[in-house]
Amino acid sequence: MFENKWIGRGGPIPWPARSPDLNPLDFFVWGYLKTLVYHTPVESIEDLRERIVAGCETIKQKPGVFERMRESMRKRLNCVIEMNGGHMEQLL
Repeated sequence: MFENKWIGRGGPIPWPARSPDLNPLDFFVWGYLKTLVYHTPVESIEDLRERIVAGCETIKQKPGVFERMRESMRKRLNCVIEMNGGHMEQLL
C-alpha cells in the first residue's frame, strides 16, 4: 500500500524513530519537563511523581507555550516540504 515510502529503522531511507525534526514532544516538552523535574536531586519515587505532575502543570500554565510550539511545528513542516522529505535539522 505504501510502496517505497517506509521511513524508519531498517527501511530504504535511514531515519531515526521519533525524529526530533517533527515531534514537538521530543524537541521541546520532554527536555523542558526534565529541566523542571531534575533541577535538584530526586529524593523518592513519590517526589519524582509530584515533580512530574507539577512540571506538567507549570508547562500547561505558561502563557503562549502551546501557540509557540504549534508555530515551531508549522515551520518544521514547511521546511520538510521544501526539502522534499529530506533531512533539514541544520536549516532551522
